[in-house]
Amino acid sequence: MLASGVTVHLVENGGKPSQAAKMAARRKSAYAALAADLLSSPPLSSSSPLPFLGVDCEMADYEKVKGLSDHVRLCFVQTSSRRVVVIEALTSRRGEREGGLSDELRGILVDGEVEKVFCAKRQDVAALNAEMEAGGGGESGAGKVNNVRDVQTLARNFGRKGGEGKGGGGGVGKEPGLAKVLSFASRGLVFTKRSIKKEQWWRLRSPEEMIAAAGYVQYAAADAWGTWLSYELMRKENEEGGKGWRGEEEGEEARYEELVSSLRGATAVSDVLKRE
Repeated sequence: MLASGVTVHLVENGGKPSQAAKMAARRKSAYAALAADLLSSPPLSSSSPLPFLGVDCEMADYEKVKGLSDHVRLCFVQTSSRRVVVIEALTSRRGEREGGLSDELRGILVDGEVEKVFCAKRQDVAALNAEMEAGGGGESGAGKVNNVRDVQTLARNFGRKGGEGKGGGGGVGKEPGLAKVLSFASRGLVFTKRSIKKEQWWRLRSPEEMIAAAGYVQYAAADAWGTWLSYELMRKENEEGGKGWRGEEEGEEARYEELVSSLRGATAVSDVLKRE
């Protein structure tokens, strides 16, 4: 089942020079696993053949990043396929932002043959584009995130059978969070997310602090995987104009039921993930 088969890889780009070779090998292995899973997991919707990844970013709100109105620092970038999540931590040396995005991650973000799916994309995409423009740490140069989708927009504009909610929020409100989007996409299962305020995670100021905080890596991974899953579950209905959740392709209904049944009994998205 999917719930027991999602693996989280935490990799770093930056940190101590003496660890550079080891970290590069870990990144290469993690992104190779992501690519292999991406190619081996055809989407439910055969009418949209492009592979897609769930993408999310974690930021700390004290450093100004070009292109954003807020004072933030990009700390984690999470990418997810069906069974693999890679969290890239933009770690630093002596408090300086020296890591930037790895070449592996840059290649994914600019690849026009892979859809990048976000939940509330504006700030994340702006931060990623700013980081790539700055050219921090990568050999592939500047670029922009392309072929972007947003599950928040997709859920908001959904038209259920009979037209309910079409163009008017789709029953999820104007700016639904990921838990609400995933609950909507999974046909009535109710999901929650751990509270950043309650956990005091809003105090985290660096990738290093995020790695050390109990439960935060799992929380970050869940954001990317939940985004991937939301898009997988909603895309078929969206293409068919809201006529139904399941299509007519052979085996598609069984695969849909596998995805949804794997979530039953989980109240938090992170419950279905395991750390490498």
